[in-house]
Amino acid sequence: MSLAQVLTEPPPANSAGQTAASKVQNSAASADRLAPGTILLVELSKSLDAKKSKANDRIEAKTATDLLAQGQIVVPRNTKIIGHVTEAKARSKTSPDSLVGITFDRILLKDGREVPLQVAVQTIAKPLPGERGSRGTPP
Repeated sequence: MSLAQVLTEPPPANSAGQTAASKVQNSAASADRLAPGTILLVELSKSLDAKKSKANDRIEAKTATDLLAQGQIVVPRNTKIIGHVTEAKARSKTSPDSLVGITFDRILLKDGREVPLQVAVQTIAKPLPGERGSRGTPP
């Protein structure tokens, strides 16, 4: 699981992570315009592999929780998030670290609207206990 924060300017090219999230700092947030600093907790639909991934590969994620603003749900749980791989580098003898850079580009709302995103991945973590089980995957 990772946290990403909605930015007021484009994210850095090397944003890396498995999932993204943001905290509402402004009561004016809506699904059409998320306030800067909003945290979206998301979970990738499929795992990423640095050996197989390449720049511009499409990735999909879903929101892991409802995003609330003033007690109202503005982005429901399981809303689809679309993004892409920005870079991928597999581990090798000369480079012991692997890297998969990702960015999330837009939210696809259930009513058909698309909301553009500008986010930076802040944190990467394992899925929360019980979250994986909700998709039918054993913990």
